[in-house]
Amino acid sequence: MTSLRKIATPVACVAVISGAAILWWVHKQKAIERKKFGEAASISRVGAEQGDARAQFEFASMYYKGKGVRQDYGEAARWLRKAADQGYAKAQDALGVAYYYGQGVPQDYAEAVRWYRRAADQGYAKAQLDLGSMYYEGKGVRQDYAEASRWYRRAADQGDAMAQYGLGYTYFQGKGVPQDYAEAIRWYRKAADLGNVMAQDNLGYMYFEGKGVPQDYVEAVRWFRKAADQGYAKAQYDLGYMYSQGKGLPPDHAEAARWFRKAAKQGDTKAQRALKTRLSTPSKVLITIEFLGTILLLVSSYRSAGGAFGPQQRTAIVKELLGLSYLVLVCMGLFQMGVAQTNAFRFTKNLLAGMVLAMLISVIWQQSAKSVLRISGMLFVAFNLYAIAHYDVKHFAPAIRMFYLTNALLIGMAIPSAAAVWLAAKTYQEGQSRSGQAAPSQT
Repeated sequence: MTSLRKIATPVACVAVISGAAILWWVHKQKAIERKKFGEAASISRVGAEQGDARAQFEFASMYYKGKGVRQDYGEAARWLRKAADQGYAKAQDALGVAYYYGQGVPQDYAEAVRWYRRAADQGYAKAQLDLGSMYYEGKGVRQDYAEASRWYRRAADQGDAMAQYGLGYTYFQGKGVPQDYAEAIRWYRKAADLGNVMAQDNLGYMYFEGKGVPQDYVEAVRWFRKAADQGYAKAQYDLGYMYSQGKGLPPDHAEAARWFRKAAKQGDTKAQRALKTRLSTPSKVLITIEFLGTILLLVSSYRSAGGAFGPQQRTAIVKELLGLSYLVLVCMGLFQMGVAQTNAFRFTKNLLAGMVLAMLISVIWQQSAKSVLRISGMLFVAFNLYAIAHYDVKHFAPAIRMFYLTNALLIGMAIPSAAAVWLAAKTYQEGQSRSGQAAPSQT
């Protein structure tokens, strides 16, 4: 023990000193960065206060990003207006963006259009793109696809990748210009070569479908991958799909799942559905057990329903209906139907799962009702006491689904068990009453 302490003490000291050194270095780097931005802000402020439009724009950008000064959209908008009033195109476009999003000024699409137009008329490509987007969406102006295409083209001719993508999309849709897949391909390719992820993904789609170009899955994969490698969720799903289907490359379900997961983490619903549809081995085993167990319950209930219609037959019918309802919910979950994503659906499914489980146990062990009721009751109390004792409102929120699903399962197990205990007690009492009556006799 002494030798272990002799080794552990210096190792712990080295770890503490190393950690402190790393923290000090990180703090120092942040201090240097803050000092650098602070000095830049001071220089920009001097120029801005002297009326230099470019300095006013740069100072506004610092307020917008919170670099060197406290982040303040209102102050950013104030300095942008000073530069915009002097005709500085970048500031005019940025002020239009502020009005579009309502950052530092009230949201006003018409005012955004006004400032976009002033910058666009000076030939500023980004403003031309923004103005084209307003016409395309019909925000602040009457929707006009032809006018949108005109402004997209002016920006695209200056090499703006986003405008090139937008112009390609109008040709693909045939909005504002005649539908022309070849022309869409041409503009998509220009934007894709500049690294625009949406253009790269759409170009991959054109090769996948064979629109404007001969169908070529290999080329489709190449463009999907370019966009996916830049983190574009839609392209990550598309690439995963190509792996899953073996189109343009050998099928590889593990690689497909990897790309689906990347897209799903960014909220791509198609990827999320694909991952849920592609069941893991444990999930397949669990679902198989659910189906077989429910079928066993249905068969047992059907066999016990023979004879005249009475309490036993009514119980069997209830069991069959509950079993069938549970199978329906399992199938709805497998096929990702819309309602299957709701909390109410999950609660109901787990409630029925608990009921089916308790009834299945009773098929295997006929005298199980009291034991299942006791166990489910104790687990219910213990689980909720644990939840109350170990989670405050803030920390409990992430586990709320587990909380109500576990409770639903335990409540579901208790319901048929309690009903079985009650019926057994009632039957016993009725039997005792009949045996206590005097038998008929002759006098």
